[in-house]
Formats: sequence, structure tokens, C-alpha cells
Amino acid sequence: MMKNNKFFLLVILFLIFSINSHAEDPIAQAKQYFQMGKYDESLKICNNIKRVYPDSEWVLSASLLSAQIYQKKNQIEKAVNEYSSIIKDFKKTPQAEEAFFEIARMFMLKGNNERAIHAYDLYLNNYAHGQYKVMALFNIASICKDGKNYDKALTYYDEILKNYVSDAWFYNWSAIYSAEIYHEKKKYDKANEYYDMVIKNEDNKYLYNLATLYKGINFIDKGDYKPAEDLFQNMIKNNALFTEESLIGLAIVQYKQEEYDLSRESLSALLDDFPDTIWKSYAEEKIRIIDKKLAKIKQKE
Repeated sequence: MMKNNKFFLLVILFLIFSINSHAEDPIAQAKQYFQMGKYDESLKICNNIKRVYPDSEWVLSASLLSAQIYQKKNQIEKAVNEYSSIIKDFKKTPQAEEAFFEIARMFMLKGNNERAIHAYDLYLNNYAHGQYKVMALFNIASICKDGKNYDKALTYYDEILKNYVSDAWFYNWSAIYSAEIYHEKKKYDKANEYYDMVIKNEDNKYLYNLATLYKGINFIDKGDYKPAEDLFQNMIKNNALFTEESLIGLAIVQYKQEEYDLSRESLSALLDDFPDTIWKSYAEEKIRIIDKKLAKIKQKE
């Protein structure tokens, strides 16, 4: 009889311990379901937390997790509502800043650019020195650039270039995109100023060579063929990144200067050195055009 009583006591203690363990950390279980992709089960726990323990510290985590679940389920408006509740009820927390930013990012990813810009502006107004500020500035600028609202885009890119010099990724891409805008506006000298912001630092070889390549194209469109030719020759000589594109650029410059034999040589070098190049059809077509032109020149002689 004593043994049976001890057994039942152990069972009761185990059940009490198990129940208390789950009650003490339901968020952990909800997160586990979330990581397993069991979003409905996770959401059910989050909703129960908010209903049963409305004044507990778990509510903030439950609301944040619920918002993330709705994002995964592509239920954007419900996610916005969850993030908005965090902003309203937990304004002084880091999660509130994250909520402001995530609302804007969701709208941007869904292509709702007007609401995205409005949400990013709300974030910037509330967090003048926020941890996501540079991303908010960059995303607004990029939305404006894609929408051809170039002046507004440049305003935001310039703020990054002025205040985030040490943030290499955002700094360099802001310079490149600004240069692209000025190139589009046919302000070629201004475009080169922004390309040079990237070129002056060789730490990132990819961006350095990309900016150099774009600067060469900018020279071509401006009609400055000699500096463009020198630039492409230097990239080819140093076996830089974008060698294929540099050969194409060089061939274009030579063609525009009526150096047709040299242009053909550059295109042939591209096909010989890079037989699988994505520029193959382009190069072959240009060679045919050059051959016809050279044949006409020879006939006139």
C-alpha cells in the first residue's frame, strides 16, 4: 500500500511539474511550432496567451510572433494589425521600432509603394536615430528611383552619402544608384562624380569594378571616347572583373571612332576567350555588321 501511495505521489508531482513548465514558457512552445512551420498551432498558443494572460510579459512576444506568422501566411493586413498593436501598447520597447520598420518593409515587398513610403516616413519621424534608419532611407530612395521620382530619390541617397560614409554597402550602392540617375538625366559629369565615390576605395573589388565599368559606359554616352577606351583597356589589362563587358565596351568605343578593324578584333577576342559568353549573339551580330562595313570600304578603295 505504501509503495502504491509513493507511486501515485510521484505521478502527481510529475504532472504538476509538467503543467507548470508549459505554463511558465508557452512562448517557447509557440516558437518551436513556428520553426517547424506549424503556423496554425503556433498562432493558437499566441492567441491563448493574449486571451488568458492579457497583462503578462508574454503578450509582447506573442504579438510579435503572431505578426511574423501572418507574414509567413501572406496575410499582410493581419500582420499590420499585430505590429500596430505592438506600436500602441509597447511603444517604448525595441519591438515597437521593429514593428514600425516591418510594416513598411512588408508594403514594399508587396509592391504597395505609396503605403511603403508613408510607413517608412512614419518610422523615420518616430526614430530619428533608429537602428534601421539607413535601411529606411535607402529603401525609400530605391522606391522613388524605380518610380522615376529622381529628385526625391537623390535627396535620400545624398543623406546616406553624407551621414553613413562608414557603412560601406549602403554608401557604395547609394553612390552607384545616384550616378545612374544622373546618367539617365544626361548629367554625365555629375554621374562620374558619384562613380568616383566608389572607385576611390578598392576594398570591395566587385563594386569598384562595377563602378569603373559604368563610368566607361557613361563616357561613351557623353561622347568622351578616349577616356572610355583607356578605362576599358586598363580593366582588360588587369584582368579585372567584368572583362567580357569591358571587351564589349572597348569594341563599341572603337566602332564609334571608326576603328572597325580594332573593334572586330575586340569582339573576336571576346568570342575566343569566352566561348560561352552571354554576349555571344551580340558580338556575332556586330561582327557581321562590321564585315559588311569593311567590305563597302574596300569596294570604294
